[in-house]
Order: sequence, then structure tokens, then C-alpha cells
Amino acid sequence: MKYLIFFYFFVLSLLMRFPFFFKDVIDWDESTFILLGQSVLDGYLPYTDLLDVKPPLLSVVFALFIFALGKSIVAVRLAGAICVALVAWFTYIVGQKIWNYKTGLLAGTWFVFIISFILSGQATMSEHLALVPMMGAIVLIAKSKLTPGRLFWVGFLITVASMIRLNLAYVVLIVGFVTTLNIPFQGQSFSWFVKKVALRGLAYATGSLVVVSLTFLPYLLTGQFSIWWQNVVVLSLNYANSQLSWLRAMQFHFDTILFTIFEKGNGLMLAKPFGIAFISLLVWLGGLLGLGIVAVRSRKKISVWQRRDTIALVVFFASTGLSIVRGGAAFPHYLIQLVPFAALFAAAGFTLVFEKARNWQIAIALFLSIAIAIQPILPEYRQFQLRAMAGNPLRHGPAYEIADYLKQANRDRKPVYMAIDHIVYWLVEQKPLTNLIHPSNISRNYVLEVTIAPGTTTEIELARLLAQKPEFIVTLENIWYLENKNIAKALFEETLRNDYRLVKEIQGRQIYQRR
Repeated sequence: MKYLIFFYFFVLSLLMRFPFFFKDVIDWDESTFILLGQSVLDGYLPYTDLLDVKPPLLSVVFALFIFALGKSIVAVRLAGAICVALVAWFTYIVGQKIWNYKTGLLAGTWFVFIISFILSGQATMSEHLALVPMMGAIVLIAKSKLTPGRLFWVGFLITVASMIRLNLAYVVLIVGFVTTLNIPFQGQSFSWFVKKVALRGLAYATGSLVVVSLTFLPYLLTGQFSIWWQNVVVLSLNYANSQLSWLRAMQFHFDTILFTIFEKGNGLMLAKPFGIAFISLLVWLGGLLGLGIVAVRSRKKISVWQRRDTIALVVFFASTGLSIVRGGAAFPHYLIQLVPFAALFAAAGFTLVFEKARNWQIAIALFLSIAIAIQPILPEYRQFQLRAMAGNPLRHGPAYEIADYLKQANRDRKPVYMAIDHIVYWLVEQKPLTNLIHPSNISRNYVLEVTIAPGTTTEIELARLLAQKPEFIVTLENIWYLENKNIAKALFEETLRNDYRLVKEIQGRQIYQRR
């Protein structure tokens, strides 16, 4: 039965995500992850060839996707759909263990919907990947005796998640602290309690340290430990300290949720499209209400297991939220990390209020949810149908067209500089001119100073890139990440004007060739 449930979530995930498999770029972070994964497949350790402000296991996971499913964006998106189905399945198991199968089924279903609606959620993002081991850890905790062996694997899995999505390091610490101390010791001596805590803490910490050790051991053995330290620790701290305050980050995410549900400027009207607004209302506000309902019901007589697991779920929810606002930056897709918990509490509240609902009534609720949620996706299916009926390639987007052009115009495979759509490097199988593969990294001095050399600025790095005399430069008319870099922007524009000529325009992208 449980595998049939997974199949249901996999089909649902495909239904919600399939039309987006063929678009070139949904979020350019995904393009970065693909390039990092390819670098690992080419035989390089993370950070020794190409790099970005990302933890090491993210590159490894994308390498596995490409190796197992093939070198295409469609394959990477399929891998993302599988991850979504796995997280939904784990969400179902957690809901079923703590409450009942109805809660789990609703929560898993709503999870699939919401992350397909969040901006960039249709791509394969680090959040999708990190949730797999994190929800796996919660499955191990739910309704089970937390033996040292089990705590080892809980620590192991949560740390794997943090090595895919580094902000989750907060979750590693907070969950470890709470699960270690959460021991009933009525009638036991204090020394017994201390020994028990020490044993549990050691087991959890060992699992965590095994993962961390596995990530830096290859660098240690090859005399490159400083590379690991600089990129995993120093650069990540620089990133967090150079971004938004936690209050501004919290405000951003609150506004993101609010204006997904309600019209901006008219808080009494649901936003459009209706399907996204309704499901978002159901999960986000329903999650808060459900948390309140669960808290009230917890005062009544419930099992020790249920009370403990509910507290654990709240700790995961709160610590993940804290990790998001303390991570520095704020983008809508960060909210993906909270969706399983919001969906679980929303579903728990729903099933507790309607606890006498029969199976057929829950089935109707599921069917209505699917019918409403699929509405915003239907235009994408219509576009897919039109492309197929016209005999046009299913893949689409400027990156594909740029790659096709460069394959013809650059047969000698001379250097190319992509100031936008850097996935083209992968599509034409050429190396970037810089190991800082995300185009906007050139505007981030805190990244340049750690990865290149102290004192490196945008102007210095851009001058170094242009000095390599790339045969082609692909850019937009206005590069937003250079807007506040006047000297660098002037250098870039002057170089294009004096040394290059515009040879092609593709969907707003300008391709320049060296004179």
C-alpha cells in the first residue's frame, strides 16, 4: 500500500510539473547547480574547478542526477519531480504516524501543489533536494523509540540536508539539542539523566560529524583543506552577513505569502490565478490555524508518542523558519523548506475538525483540491500541445536558441562569455571563462575577495575576463547586476562598442562577436 501511495504522489508530481520540463531557464540558480554537477562528473572536487556559494553535496547530487538520467535539462527536471514525490511520500508517512492516513494523504497532496506554485518551484532547486533527507529524518523520529542508533541516522540525515542547503545548519543544532534533552526521567536519578543525555548527544553528533567529515576528507587527503574551509565556512558567513537583516528577510517572506493569497492593495480579494491563491490560503493560513487546533487538542488526553512527535514537528518548523530568515538573502523559493510542515498542520487541523469524515468525503476533498490546483497549470499544457501539434521542438527558450546559434557560428569552439543564461555553457559543452559561474557573482565583492584574492573588485574581475578576448559575448541591453557598478558597466559597454559587433538578437538577448 505504501508504494502505491508513492506512485500516486509521483504521478501527481509529474502532472503538476511536466509542462515545465522543456523550458530552458526557470531559475538561473538551477543552471548553476547543473554546471556544478557536471564539473564533479568531469572529475573535479567541488570548488576546485567551478564554484558558487553553495555547500558541497549539492554539486554531488546534481552530478548523480546527470549520471543516472542523462545530460539534459528535461532529465534534471524529472529528477526534481522524483524528489518532490519522495518528500510528499515522507510527509504522508509522518502525518499517518502522528495523526492518521487521511492527514498524511492531504498533507502530501497539498505539498505537491504549493511547491509547484512558488516562484522558481517548478525548477529543480536545492530546497527540493534538501527536504528529502530532512523529511526522512522526521520519518525516523515519528512514533519510534529514539535509540542511539536511530539518533545517529537522524543526525546523519539532517546534516546531509544542511550540506545541500547550508542554512539548515541551524536545524541541525536546534533539533540535536531538543532531541537529546527530550527524555522523560521521572523516578530516575540525575546521574542517570546526564548519562542518557550524553549517550544520545554523542550518537546524534557522531552521525552529524560523519557527514561533515566525508565532505572535507577528500580535500584533506589532497592537501586542499583550505579550499573547503574558505568556501563552506568563510564564504557562507560572508554571504549571510552581506545580505538582509533577519527582520527584513522575515518581512519579505511574509509579503510573499500574503500577496500570493490576496490582491495587492485589496486585502479582501483573492489574488489571481484563483487556484494558486486558494491552495496557498488552504496551506499557509490553514497551517497556522491547524497548529492552533493541534495545540488545543494536545491539552486533552493524547498518547505520549503523539505529544512528543508533535513537539518535534513544531521544533523542525520553527528552526527551519529561523534558518531561512537568518540565512541573509530572501527569495520566494526559500519558502519551499517550510511547505511540508505547513501542509501537515493544515491537514491535521482539517482532519481534527472533520474527524468523523468518511473516506469518500476525504476523496472528494482530494479531488476538489486537484481540480482547483491544476487550473493554473492548464495554460502551460495548452502551449505544450500547440508546440507538439505544430511540429516544433518541445524544448523552448532563448538559451536553447543561443546554443544552437553558437554551435553553428563558433565551430572552432573559441571562448564565450555568457553574461546571462549561463546554462548555454553546458548546452554547447564549453568551459566558462571564470570559475565563478553564476553571472551575478561578478558584482559581489564579498565573493570575489574570498574566491579570487583580497581586494578584488567587480571592475578588476571584469577586466580580467574581457582581457581573455572571448569570441562571443551574450548579454542583455541592460545587465541589472551591474547597475550600481558604474566603472564596471562603463568598461563593459565600451568594450562591446569598440571591440565587438552585434550579430544576433534572440528574445531580448544580444549576441556580440569580436571584430
